[in-house]
Amino acid sequence: MSFAETLFESVKGSPSRGNAFSGQRGKTADAIGPTAKGAWSQIRQRAEKIIGESDEFNYLEISSDYRFKVGDTDRDVHLYLGNGSYFPLKKTWLNLAVSVGIARSPSDLLDLAGSGLKLLNPSYGAIFRFPVAAGASTYLSGATYSGPTVRELGPPDDVLGPHADRVHRAKYRTSTEFSYGSGYVREVYEINILSEAHLCAPLLTSTVKAYAESIGNLQASSLWPDLFEWRLERDELDQARADWEHSGLVLSAECQPVRWQ
Repeated sequence: MSFAETLFESVKGSPSRGNAFSGQRGKTADAIGPTAKGAWSQIRQRAEKIIGESDEFNYLEISSDYRFKVGDTDRDVHLYLGNGSYFPLKKTWLNLAVSVGIARSPSDLLDLAGSGLKLLNPSYGAIFRFPVAAGASTYLSGATYSGPTVRELGPPDDVLGPHADRVHRAKYRTSTEFSYGSGYVREVYEINILSEAHLCAPLLTSTVKAYAESIGNLQASSLWPDLFEWRLERDELDQARADWEHSGLVLSAECQPVRWQ
């Protein structure tokens, strides 16, 4: 709880709403276990109490106020922390999103959040831009959205549609035998946090390491000693995404993952 709040505040966020859960996933989409949801000031104490009651599935979500209108996103922040068992894997993940009024680039966001993020021990990560028109949580969850105020933004397919299928596909594949820690990625982004497993993966006629050394900037991470940062400029990003799309390493892509380990 304290880590989540500290990280939220490091990006100049002011917690407004919260959602916490600890329990089991039901056979349907419903989860079984204690929850806390509502204004952060009202549910914080209960959220702290219930997180960790179950080893099977936990999540904590904190967000700032957001009114779902274009132009109202200057201080929008959304943080999601979760861990759970997805047979045969157990994974922990963190999603943090801020509006362009807080960080104008992926590098800005990494600089702002770095002091908190370096306390983690990740196996993979990425910092990137995405359409914020429908809210940070919408893209990070890959969910659809509805309601009259949201529909003012335009048809869902125009706002976030191109991303939804890819996010769902990556989530499904990481819930089976294809983990990010094994060398797979969700997408190729502006800043990619890669491990040795990623660098050893086959790509085109060589390896990810050889490819990353040929385009963009590959360097040891300033936050995590066992990881690397691969940074790409706009034109380099377009080229890299095209080159990686059919590699079998991008779990959001339509092609089947390659079993290379």
